[in-house]
Amino acid sequence: MSLHFLLNLFISGIILGSSVCAISCGWVFFPVLFEKQQNRKRALLKFIMFHSGKIFSYTIIGGLAGFSSGFIPFFKTSRISLLSGAIFFLIIGLLNLFMPEQHRMKIKGLSACFSGVLVAFIPCAAFVGVLVYLAYVATDFLKGAIAGFVFGLGNAINPFILIAILAPSFSIQVEKIITNKNIYRIGSACVFLFWSITLFWRTFQ
Repeated sequence: MSLHFLLNLFISGIILGSSVCAISCGWVFFPVLFEKQQNRKRALLKFIMFHSGKIFSYTIIGGLAGFSSGFIPFFKTSRISLLSGAIFFLIIGLLNLFMPEQHRMKIKGLSACFSGVLVAFIPCAAFVGVLVYLAYVATDFLKGAIAGFVFGLGNAINPFILIAILAPSFSIQVEKIITNKNIYRIGSACVFLFWSITLFWRTFQ
């Protein structure tokens, strides 16, 4: 596998991560990121965990695409990944609404990682295009996995890292305007529940 090929994938990851991916599924990261009394270290840790989950999934998916091009039609129409994502985000949304604050904060880090894992498995046209390219070039699981990993690294270089850095300052400003202590809880739950409903609709349409 040539360095030129891997560089193309890395750059493609940057471009998609800063455009299509940010628009289509990046907003799932927002309720994980924005919290009352957020700090920069915790925000960056959540960014790393979210994208670590995505890179893990891209590595596995890339390997499967390299192993068999027949994986791509299955991935495009997979109701299993859609339904799994829908159930996961439904649970996270409900936990945001009803779980006590001290326990809710503990699951935030884990939900960041698992959100990244599941988001990568939700089919989107841009990533399917990358997989088709991989199926032609990668000849086995290992090469496909390496290609998926490199793409995932590039995908992690996106504007959300700036948002993670600025999130604590933004949260402080919001807290000065909005005094309702439940605003973050309700806002996070609404995003997760809307995402869950969307995936349920895609699963059964």
